[in-house]
Amino acid sequence: MRNSESWLTRSERKRALYDDDVYFRESIKDFTEVLGLDTQKRTLAIAEVLFKPESVVGRRIDAGIDYLVEHDFVPVAFWPIELTRHMAKELWRYQFNAATLQRLCYVDLWYSACPAVLILVRDRRRDDGDLPRTLLPPHSAADRLTRLKGEANPRNHRQHEFRYRLRQPCTLLNFVHISDEPAELVRDLGVLLPSAERRALIGMIAHAVDRTADARNLATELYSRHAEHDLNFSSSLTRIRNSLKETFTSTHCVSELLDSMEIAHSRGLYYAWEPLVQLVAESSDTINRWDLITVAAHLTQPCIPGVAPLLMSPLLDPEYRSDADN
Repeated sequence: MRNSESWLTRSERKRALYDDDVYFRESIKDFTEVLGLDTQKRTLAIAEVLFKPESVVGRRIDAGIDYLVEHDFVPVAFWPIELTRHMAKELWRYQFNAATLQRLCYVDLWYSACPAVLILVRDRRRDDGDLPRTLLPPHSAADRLTRLKGEANPRNHRQHEFRYRLRQPCTLLNFVHISDEPAELVRDLGVLLPSAERRALIGMIAHAVDRTADARNLATELYSRHAEHDLNFSSSLTRIRNSLKETFTSTHCVSELLDSMEIAHSRGLYYAWEPLVQLVAESSDTINRWDLITVAAHLTQPCIPGVAPLLMSPLLDPEYRSDADN
């Protein structure tokens, strides 16, 4: 890499792409200036967890923090994040080349529904001398947490995995984004925060104070400002149906559309939910935005068949396989 050492990633493709990535270049400069000679040591010991907006309304942040602490990840820095359209799409720039246009439409509906929460955690198994060496992870904190995360598809979850603990209802409502490697952690902070706030967060990494209680307090504050939602497809569709009855009493088009959505969901099929957004826009009734997001999330086709992302998860990428097997 022109802008960093190779310890940040084991992927040659990622190195080539990140060398020209403006977010990575700006952020690694802040890391090296704030952390100095300790940049590699500190960064390898840190993993990133972005609790997505559905974690707030779904009340999953506390359960997520519990899981992290149980697995020796200690919150040392946190920041509330108001996602923008550009943040949401830049964060997954190297995966969204394979995303359907329907998924991108879903992202536009989802990103600003409520804030996200960024938490950086220190891996105690990297630097606590009292822990057995057999517990030491092979590469970085981000690597170890990625192996615990679980796939996006909840059908493939195993009981010990992070997303299984969070009771993920469908592929797109997956509650957390976790950086796969230190390079992605660095780039993500470049996307999510301007330099002054980013440097403040990196400073928290340097001090490595346990901020678990503070992170929980932030979650509680956000819960108080954003109503809880069940993120359940059937109940969300029922509420939408009941809300739209008053406006569209003289036509069967709404009932037919919602019936088709219900049938598609029962059969595990994707469906074009976009017309529902237009109907809601035309309605004089107040529709709970999270009802709409929930229905869309369950029916969206995430990926274009046969198109591979520019960068894959290390859990799926053959470039990492030899490392994972060692």
